[in-house]
Amino acid sequence: MTKKAPCTLLLAIIFSVIFTSYGHCESLGNEIFTVAIPFAQEQFNKDQITQKMQSYRDVILFDEQKSRIAAVGHYLRRQEATALLADLKNEYPEARITSLNNFTTPGIFLPWLSRIQLNELGYQSDLISYGPHPYIAFSFPWTPGTQPENGRLLLRIRHTPLVQSFSSVHVKIAGISAGMYDITQNHDPLSLSIPLAPFSDFLNKNIHDGHLNVTVEGTLRLFDDICKNQQSNELWLVVDNDSLIETNHASDTVLLNRFLADSAPAVMVVADETNKDIWQGVLSTVAAAKAAVPSINVSVAMSPAVNPFGHTIIVGAFDQDMVLEGSTLYLSPEGARALGDKAAALLASPRVIVQKLEHTEWNQTGSPLAFSSLGFQTASVKGVGELVTQTSFTLPQINGFPKSLTAVLHLTHTSIPPEDKGFLKIRLNGHLIASQRLSHNLYFALCENIIPNTHRCSRHG
Repeated sequence: MTKKAPCTLLLAIIFSVIFTSYGHCESLGNEIFTVAIPFAQEQFNKDQITQKMQSYRDVILFDEQKSRIAAVGHYLRRQEATALLADLKNEYPEARITSLNNFTTPGIFLPWLSRIQLNELGYQSDLISYGPHPYIAFSFPWTPGTQPENGRLLLRIRHTPLVQSFSSVHVKIAGISAGMYDITQNHDPLSLSIPLAPFSDFLNKNIHDGHLNVTVEGTLRLFDDICKNQQSNELWLVVDNDSLIETNHASDTVLLNRFLADSAPAVMVVADETNKDIWQGVLSTVAAAKAAVPSINVSVAMSPAVNPFGHTIIVGAFDQDMVLEGSTLYLSPEGARALGDKAAALLASPRVIVQKLEHTEWNQTGSPLAFSSLGFQTASVKGVGELVTQTSFTLPQINGFPKSLTAVLHLTHTSIPPEDKGFLKIRLNGHLIASQRLSHNLYFALCENIIPNTHRCSRHG
């Protein structure tokens, strides 16, 4: 895709204008700073430069008279470009900071290479399944702009050694067969490199939920007797959690309504100052990122800092509440509180400026957070006596320390005969906030305003 640097698409959506003071507010201008790396034309062609720059986000290649220049990074302040220059200077000593406005020739965006391992997506251990027909399912992020033509899956699969004839492993991508592999009498792990190019058209047309689903199915036999195979405890299949997907992405397709979801596996949140409002905004931003992608790795840094290999969110005292430029999102504390809310989904331009958001809209009513959105699964406990289940929330997950907190708990339990007794106790940080007798009915508990020390619980059969 060709882009003339001085012509930048600008979409301004003004929700409302109010005065909110965080001390001195910095105005983010229209100048875009970048790090320019020159390459001699006689030594490097476009493909070679693309190969060298493939790990970096937001790279535009310009053809000048005597050299090709890779402009790395798009930033609305010089200090972010300075942080990137410090990382690049050792490998590219001729690199320098400039403005995209200084380029007068058309430039082309270079694709960037993404390599995401399963262990970066929350799969903390290898995936294992047992039995004669083991089945393992997992998924990788699939974002707008993903280019499967040069992509591939790199899978490492282990299995019961020395299985008998007709033993195999079947890999499917998005429900389509990607290969059947015979493992008869084989005790070595399978190291598979599966190209995605054959599935390009199907994947581009049919993936709408942001995930590429992969399944690994096994047919394992140690014995000729089917019953012995069914009863055997020695049949197993493992997908190592360092298995990965490798894909190219277009650099000019970052959308605000997909910014957090497309940040996997990692995003850097940068605090521009050390005051309370900024750090509260950082906590809100970390919470929004974890709510959007529970497995995402979030790092927090002090300015100046950038993540040249992924998305960066900078929280500071800015006049504008949200400004997206390339893979860098600038937020005021108010914009940080709004991130992830329905208003952000309206903004789908590659570059977005939101002047001011309605302050009271974000502070007076909280957004509900389902336990599942925070990565928690339904908890179940069995036994007699006192049965305890615990759910722990971090402050970033709930946007910092809440002024008020409402919890809605849905519970079911074994029917209790009228002559017996059962009680439900709810504790917050060790303090008893509710206690209620259980009946033989299903139980639904609603606890409101448990911070501060007031609460109201009701029971519905």
